[in-house]
Amino acid sequence: MKLIFLLLSLFLILSCSSSKVVKKDINEQEVPKSITALDDFHEDEEEVDITEQKVISKLEYADGAFKIGDFDEAIKTYLEVYNNQSHQDKYRGEALFKLGMTYSNILFENQENETALQYLKLFIKEYPISEFRMEAFNKIQELEIKIEEEKKE
Repeated sequence: MKLIFLLLSLFLILSCSSSKVVKKDINEQEVPKSITALDDFHEDEEEVDITEQKVISKLEYADGAFKIGDFDEAIKTYLEVYNNQSHQDKYRGEALFKLGMTYSNILFENQENETALQYLKLFIKEYPISEFRMEAFNKIQELEIKIEEEKKE
């Protein structure tokens, strides 16, 4: 029994010590260039994520300003996002759409239906396959009717 225990202990000791040698060898190996390139790629990806998060935050900020009735701040922020060519089209399109919707809002004391119509038409022209296109089409029709009625008065 003691012999079996001794052999088993010796086996465990040898197996543990050989794994240390392997670990030591792995730690001393040179890192392949492909691995370092992958790390660089992930760092670039993180930068993109940070930039994207900033744009999303700006849009959320503008949405918040709109909700509390600070339409001038919302317009300023939407314009800032739209005018920045480095932002992805989906965010620029959303900003342009919301810009038109803000100008057309009846709670906006400087409600400018003509300006809203221009921005929404520009939105349809630049982003014809956006998720907001149907809502923009409906608002354009509504604004055209309002503008026509205002001209008659």
